[in-house]
Amino acid sequence: MTRSEAWSHLDTYDITTYFYFKQKYHVKGNGENNARDISLTYAEMKSVMSPDRFKKSIDALLRYGFIDLVKHRPQARECTIYGLSARWHKYGTEDFKIQQRVPIKRQKRPLK
Repeated sequence: MTRSEAWSHLDTYDITTYFYFKQKYHVKGNGENNARDISLTYAEMKSVMSPDRFKKSIDALLRYGFIDLVKHRPQARECTIYGLSARWHKYGTEDFKIQQRVPIKRQKRPLK
């Protein structure tokens, strides 16, 4: 993976974020795993990087196929659920499918 074309596009922050995702991956004794049920919140990452930098890293990991969006409902203010992905294997081919988050449109509050 670290010698792939997709990996070469990641910067230090993206790689750090990916390793935090991998730390949350667990396999139970019966072989079950949480590869499609991983959350990583802004609060967890605030001591590591700024929220804007974290957001950019998530977008990069999605763009290059290292993680997938499993559950993303930003307007419901719920934690986004990600899954570890092998899409990076197909990066640069016709079969590669890009994933991206839904941008949050915040309404401006009127000035008082």
